[in-house]
Amino acid sequence: MKGLNISNIRAKPTHQGEFAPQANRELKDTDIVIFSKVGASRIYQGHDNGLFKAKSTSGFFAKLSAAFKPKANAQDIYNICRAHGMTVQEAAKAIVNIKVASDKMGLSGFSAKAMQSELQKYVGS
Repeated sequence: MKGLNISNIRAKPTHQGEFAPQANRELKDTDIVIFSKVGASRIYQGHDNGLFKAKSTSGFFAKLSAAFKPKANAQDIYNICRAHGMTVQEAAKAIVNIKVASDKMGLSGFSAKAMQSELQKYVGS
């Protein structure tokens, strides 16, 4: 994850994103957000979205497996935030917060736990 250039991130109405961590598994600090599949959305019923999930990066085999999965980029994180109803400014702030948290933990992608936290903060406000 090199530098974060928020000015290049634009609203793309045809692209939506949804973050769906596994219900039966608690997010770990080392989980990153990865692309899962294109599928039906719970946010916009009847629409297909890019679905993203959390992938563990702790342990040798988990790191190896995660290396071959497409990681979410800043545009994907922005799309997820906007799909959850955040304004442009709120989504930009959330991206920065997630990036800072991910860098602190030394992750190779965006932190799934920080992503979940930002979404919960927005819903709670």
